[in-house]
Amino acid sequence: MKSQTVLRTCVLLQWAFFVVGIALTLLLHNSLPPQLRDWRAAEPVHAPSVFLVIITLMFGLVFISGIVASIGLLLLKRWAAWLFLYNAVLAYSLMACYGPTVEHGAASAVNGAFSVFTGLILGVAFFTDALNLDRAKLGAVPNGGPTMPSANSGTSERPPSVS
Repeated sequence: MKSQTVLRTCVLLQWAFFVVGIALTLLLHNSLPPQLRDWRAAEPVHAPSVFLVIITLMFGLVFISGIVASIGLLLLKRWAAWLFLYNAVLAYSLMACYGPTVEHGAASAVNGAFSVFTGLILGVAFFTDALNLDRAKLGAVPNGGPTMPSANSGTSERPPSVS
């Protein structure tokens, strides 16, 4: 399978896991064991702090830039790999700011799969030739090595003689 196909498939599967993870989190919200439901219900409700508002707004930015990066990756654009990387680092850093969370095991498993696909996308985007289409169009070797002259380039096997 071509690396471009693998990359596109991983991007689409990651979005599928994202949607399924959100759905499971919402659907299984009340199916936690009683102790965990009680713990979550006992959590005091505070007015949102400035810090929490900023974190939430940054998650909105991460979501929008994630859509842009995913579209760019589907179109095999090199800049999209860098945006996707920055987006992933920011998203996982922001998650640490929310503190403890409680979720159903099924939702946790799907969210874990989402994370695995994040790593797969980064690996395919940066360590394969999936996004090196520009070099391939110009006839360059993907790793930057020397190119072989084409048959009709007018070159001969011997160097020209000096007269």
